[in-house]
Amino acid sequence: MHSRQPITRRPRRPTIRLRLITRHAATTRHRGTIILAADVTGTGEDDLELSRPTGRPTRDRSAQLGDAIIDAATELFLSEGYGATSIESIARQARVSKRTFYARFADKAALFRAVVDAVVARLRPPETEELFEVGPIDQVLLGVALALLDAALNPLALALYRVTLAESGRFADVATATTGERGSAEAVERIAALLAMADPASDASAREFAATQFVHMVIAIPQRRALGLGHAMNEAERREWAKGTVALFLNGWRATL
Repeated sequence: MHSRQPITRRPRRPTIRLRLITRHAATTRHRGTIILAADVTGTGEDDLELSRPTGRPTRDRSAQLGDAIIDAATELFLSEGYGATSIESIARQARVSKRTFYARFADKAALFRAVVDAVVARLRPPETEELFEVGPIDQVLLGVALALLDAALNPLALALYRVTLAESGRFADVATATTGERGSAEAVERIAALLAMADPASDASAREFAATQFVHMVIAIPQRRALGLGHAMNEAERREWAKGTVALFLNGWRATL
């Protein structure tokens, strides 16, 4: 008579979702190599960091992570708004952990300032130096005016301006980040320097004031129209607007000398 073997139950196999190396996996080191381990927690963090060895990120890799966060934040800020966008949603969109986020940005306000700087840099014309080459001041200012219009009426710039208008009253971070933003400040400085070359005896504060007025004269109404408050200008209308603005500005500037 055979003895009965005890019945043993096989342990249930956990349900494991297969993922690519860049999706929701964890890594462990084993004898100098990287081995993928299944993620049973589903946290979804550090996705971008899985394609590199563990440890301190290289300078290039760190820059890539920072760029990924800024790109994700730009998309979310401009589509969802500043207030509705959380650090968690930005980290999820960029596929990084919150620890990675805070290693690069102190808070959401710091990230928004970085987004503004990135947008300004992206809209900067490649021939900036050529715009201010020595020549007749009316022709130089016309080139500057057209470049300002191209940047201010770019869809990316308009989207940022909409966020600023809608949320700067509720969030001081938005107003602080966009007040005196780098693009306008640089334009004012360069135009003031141009006026100094044309009229060396003019007062420095008067030059800065005039340069600031010139930027607003060029941009304000075309930008309002592009935002839907009137007829949006086509390319020919922009050029005529720029020419008329330059002539009006120079007439007023010379009358003050």
